[in-house]
Amino acid sequence: MENTGKTSAYSSMTDHCKACDSLMADVRKFYSHGGYIRWGGLTVLSVTVNGRAQHGGVTYDVKVDSRPTHYQETADGELRQIEGGITNELVTLKRTGQTFQVTGRARLAT
Repeated sequence: MENTGKTSAYSSMTDHCKACDSLMADVRKFYSHGGYIRWGGLTVLSVTVNGRAQHGGVTYDVKVDSRPTHYQETADGELRQIEGGITNELVTLKRTGQTFQVTGRARLAT
């Protein structure tokens, strides 16, 4: 999504996830203003169950190693970079039929 500006597939994997909606809004805004995002993805290092969430979901502690991100918010905007590195996130999933949807996502302070 970040590298293409196309948010529909990501959107179909989420359900009322505020952090996810905010990320999609930023991606759409950057691309609609001629900007871009270049991200090399991430590697999941570990996943552990954190506990039950509201509305039948389960929250997981996810440790990831993210590659650096380079982005430009507009066609003539300043080139910016997010360093990347190891982070810990809380991800909440809810079963929907035969699949799961992300209902929450938050980066934890390290």
